[in-house]
Amino acid sequence: MALEVKKVINEAHEQPIMCVAYNKMRKEIFSGAQDGLIKVWDGESGKLLRTQVGHKGWVSDLLFTVYSKMLFSSSVDGNIVVWNDRGKELQSVEFGGAVFCLAWNHKRKQLVVGGNGVIQIYRVTKLDQYEMTISAGRGYSSASPASEVHESFKVLKLHTQVKSHTDLVRGVCCSDSGKIFSAGYDKCICMYESEKPKNFTKYEKCHEGAICSVAFDTDNNWLITGSYDGTVKIWSQEGRCLDVFHGLSDTVTGLCYVNSTKTYWITGKSRKVVAYDPCSANITAFIKDTSRFDEFSIHKLHQVPQSDLVVGITAHRQLVLWRYNPAAAFRVLNAHRDWVESLVVVHRREDPSAAQVFSAGSDGLILRWIPNSALNTDLYTCQEELPGHEGSVLCVVYSEEMDLLISGSEDLTIRIWNLGGKVDLENENAELNVLLGHEGRITGLVCCSDQVLASASHDKTIRFWDLHTRHEIDVIERAHDTPIHMLEYCDTREELATCASEPVVKIWCAYKHSLKVVLSGHKADVTQVRWCAFRECWVTAADDETLCTWDVEGTLLQTIYYRGESVTAMYVDLKNELLLVAMLDRAIRAFDLEREELVRKYTGHTDLVRQICQVEEKSQYLSCSWDKSIRVWFTPKGKHQPSDKVATDVAASEEVDDSETFTSNYEREHPLVQPRALRAAPTQILKLTKAGAKTSKQEQLAAAEKEHESQNQNQLGRRLNELEEHLHSKHFGEDRRRAGMHSPSNMRSKGRGLVRPGQHRRSAIAFFMEHA
Repeated sequence: MALEVKKVINEAHEQPIMCVAYNKMRKEIFSGAQDGLIKVWDGESGKLLRTQVGHKGWVSDLLFTVYSKMLFSSSVDGNIVVWNDRGKELQSVEFGGAVFCLAWNHKRKQLVVGGNGVIQIYRVTKLDQYEMTISAGRGYSSASPASEVHESFKVLKLHTQVKSHTDLVRGVCCSDSGKIFSAGYDKCICMYESEKPKNFTKYEKCHEGAICSVAFDTDNNWLITGSYDGTVKIWSQEGRCLDVFHGLSDTVTGLCYVNSTKTYWITGKSRKVVAYDPCSANITAFIKDTSRFDEFSIHKLHQVPQSDLVVGITAHRQLVLWRYNPAAAFRVLNAHRDWVESLVVVHRREDPSAAQVFSAGSDGLILRWIPNSALNTDLYTCQEELPGHEGSVLCVVYSEEMDLLISGSEDLTIRIWNLGGKVDLENENAELNVLLGHEGRITGLVCCSDQVLASASHDKTIRFWDLHTRHEIDVIERAHDTPIHMLEYCDTREELATCASEPVVKIWCAYKHSLKVVLSGHKADVTQVRWCAFRECWVTAADDETLCTWDVEGTLLQTIYYRGESVTAMYVDLKNELLLVAMLDRAIRAFDLEREELVRKYTGHTDLVRQICQVEEKSQYLSCSWDKSIRVWFTPKGKHQPSDKVATDVAASEEVDDSETFTSNYEREHPLVQPRALRAAPTQILKLTKAGAKTSKQEQLAAAEKEHESQNQNQLGRRLNELEEHLHSKHFGEDRRRAGMHSPSNMRSKGRGLVRPGQHRRSAIAFFMEHA
């Protein structure tokens, strides 16, 4: 749940870039520079589509509106130019001086323009396709003879001019209710009602320096201003200063509100992006790795309205496009100096609501992370280091009953930490908190009933310890023929599961310390084993590219195939009834075992993931990796997410914008209605699922009915296309042919074609295998 870099366009202009805009219908980026050119880029490929020439000076601002499907550009040459979405100039308006900023008043359908001490408000007339074509062919300007300019073809018509500032107006913005705000070099903020803009309210000395950046928080209806004094302030619509951010020590050059994460992004002359959460404080350290802030020298920021996109401008003439990814890491925690090997979430009895997290790694340290209530409960801060091990700490476990943290290391020791107080290592009693006996690295720890600790090691043994006396009570010699690398515990059955470099898993009685069952069926070494409580079965992963489930008697229940990657970590989410699997590709996949569906794919780690855990009360997963980081992810909403909502990466997590789909007036006035006769129950079609079982009767009927519905809709859609083509050629064909235009049905058939419902869907298992 963060913004990730989707596209970087290098050397977009030959001179510094001043402003950007975005057309989300066509996924196009507009950039304006000091060379007076406007360039249009494909947001997906980064390819230059066209260059628009219309200004003789620096392009100071760009604005694209979905309502009009037009681009507005301003320049220090004193002109405002209107362009259609194909790059044709529709109108040029003389402002009467240099223009510095533009804003769109959605409620009033007005363009607000800021200049030298004044703002102008223009009514915007939306042109139909015919009028836009005629205007594009003539390119009306203020200097055009009155006889040539048809009144209905004018896009911009001046409504009001207000002299409200004594210096340059450097920012204008509008609220959803239609209120207009302006700020300038005179350190003042002015607020206008759109019905009577000349009756404005002016607030002076809002900053110690000139105001040079403005944004609007659409969720809280707050105005955000940045200044040469290095501060960012939040204002209510009544002109009251609500908060001040002092994170920048120099001029604020870029500012935007990121509505998808509800944060403020700010940049200055340092060219580094700083992120603020209005509910807490500076959160840059927690998201800069995910958003790659340190890789770019950003000096301007632009939030695309009503979207999950942010466009940045760098000092090296680059365009950086960030897109919100719901499957990206929400926070990144960095404190370890080497690989992070293990995690455990601790709920202490004295404060069960405040989950603490302990992490252990190859640096020999155990770190305690606590929620920072002073900032935000979603932020974890490293509070304490627990030194003592002389080698990598490979596993940690918590005993809630005794309030003990227990760690195992490659230094062949098990250490016990009393969380109720610090352990004095110089005290002679501290020796009781070090358990010795293993002759190989400790790879697994679990707390069993009756305050017994079980440990597994590369020495191929399983040892049992009394946590009261700290003495070894039993040992299973040669539990496996190869080093043991995984230990799991089922508390309801009091069973232990172990796996080694072998194609089998062994199930042991935790109180008799004897072998009960051998899970045999994998064709390669088993890498992970977990107990799945919501299905009462064992889940295993192996290098034969399979996930298997087994009943308590050792019978194979289910085999799920994946492709090409070994499993490095596995976790069972009891709350959402999901299996989380991390593989060599460094991604974590949330998988629905019952429906055999991939629910979500989490990406972001740059090295192997070693362990996954969960903070249920916050709906968060935590993962640790050899990339030295701990990442926090949000769990999927609901137990069963359909596979077509899987966010495999930034591109796959994009949602189709409804405004991109062409719909003619005829379609809106005459929607498709399926005849009742076609809704009759079709012939039953039987389909096979896993293990050769037949689907339920209801599922068969639903699938078959859906197939018939899609076929009938296809036929009706083709008939509608033919009728629409006939009507357009009869009534509008001649005008459209002169203008070089296509009919809506041709545009739709060439651009998209008819898509049957479910046409692009595939089986979840096939999807999982392909993306594994």
